[in-house]
Amino acid sequence: MTDWQVVQRRVSLAGIVTDAATLAPLAGATVKILSMPRSLQSRIGLVRLQFGKTWDALKERADRTQTRNDGLFLFLDLPEGEYTLEASLTALGTRYGSATAKCVVSPDAQRNTKLQQVT
Repeated sequence: MTDWQVVQRRVSLAGIVTDAATLAPLAGATVKILSMPRSLQSRIGLVRLQFGKTWDALKERADRTQTRNDGLFLFLDLPEGEYTLEASLTALGTRYGSATAKCVVSPDAQRNTKLQQVT
């Protein structure tokens, strides 16, 4: 018999990467966490050891993701603290630059994480 395991995840940061001129969503943009709380740095360091040489080639990781077709990105289960994100679309060469945003992950009165929308 198979036992079911329920995993609950929470979205901590979310946003849509758009073209600055047309406001059209950009699919396939890379969104990286440039600065993060120390607790996340430690967690990423341990996971990085598990992946070894393949870590840098991963498109989706705890500190990096890609936008969907509608430009949406999200990061799950981040600890409380201040973050700096960078969005770039390097696959298209120099046509697009990069943009950074600062945001904070914090709980509400019931200790639930408030979804932080990044603009």
